[in-house]
Amino acid sequence: MAKGYPDFFGFSTFPQFGIFTQSTDKDISIPHGDDISLLTINGKGRLYGGWIEAESLKSVETVIIQILVDGAVIWTPFVSKNLLSNWLPQTPQPLVITRWDRKAEIVVYAIAMEISFANSIELLVQNLAGVAISVEAAIFWAKVT
Repeated sequence: MAKGYPDFFGFSTFPQFGIFTQSTDKDISIPHGDDISLLTINGKGRLYGGWIEAESLKSVETVIIQILVDGAVIWTPFVSKNLLSNWLPQTPQPLVITRWDRKAEIVVYAIAMEISFANSIELLVQNLAGVAISVEAAIFWAKVT
């Protein structure tokens, strides 16, 4: 009979997490046709959430936001596809649109909690809009030791 955490899960200790950290990039201008890495964290850790805000969006069909975990793309939506998928909020997604203002040309994403990474995590934005866009992002994370 299991007598607690070590017996039940087969581990003798809980994972040790480092200091809770916030990483931000502010007002990055992304010219037409460019891919920009907003944030990159190297090492083993866990993402606790965050946000991405893109401004000057003339069209949501031409901006792609990617999340790469350990070098593999786990999410590559056009902003327009996310608008459709947000109609099903019970479906878990790494990125969820929390604000879309067509007149102000702004879209804001919330980044899901509890994304673990063994080597790295990276946020990329690809701009195919024909004009420069402005992007800000912040993520909250801790390294596992």
